[in-house]
Amino acid sequence: MQRLINVSISSDTIALIDSVEGQSWYRTLVYTLEANEDGYCVYGIAYRCDSQTGRQDSVLSQRSALSETSRSKEHLHDWMIDYVRQKTVELVAYYRTMGNMVRQTSIC
Repeated sequence: MQRLINVSISSDTIALIDSVEGQSWYRTLVYTLEANEDGYCVYGIAYRCDSQTGRQDSVLSQRSALSETSRSKEHLHDWMIDYVRQKTVELVAYYRTMGNMVRQTSIC
């Protein structure tokens, strides 16, 4: 089985896309940096998306806070990038121990 792990970064959002060659769906983990009444927080949610249309067809996990609230947006942005980088490394290592071939694109 061949997997592709792709990470895409925009200003306050990071998407980790986990797909399997030939499968009709893929999993997207979305991490967002959002303001709240006390500062900023990083949230995460997982979706299942249709490979043909790219549309979300189901929620795989409920949205949850992944960080403590911080007044420093820059600090949390750096934390979010490091968090996703570590999760990507762990995911690739896990799939490889399961015997999967994994292609990983660099964080861009």
